[in-house]
Amino acid sequence: RRMGEEGRVVLRGRVSVQGSPVAVELKQSCGFMRLDEAARAAGEKGVSFQPDRGGDAIESWVLVPLHFTLSQ
Repeated sequence: RRMGEEGRVVLRGRVSVQGSPVAVELKQSCGFMRLDEAARAAGEKGVSFQPDRGGDAIESWVLVPLHFTLSQ
């Protein structure tokens, strides 16, 4: 916050049949290494996915945009 860094990071992740991340990589940087690394860490730990309604769970790749914004 002190450094005024904000932006959008896009992660590309492979999701297991159980809905947990198997691999996470940086697809698009926001230009700030600190935010890129925070996004990657969040994608590896705190994310879970569920299949579409009525769909069968399959392992697949997803794009996950994360927005870092400063509020007053």
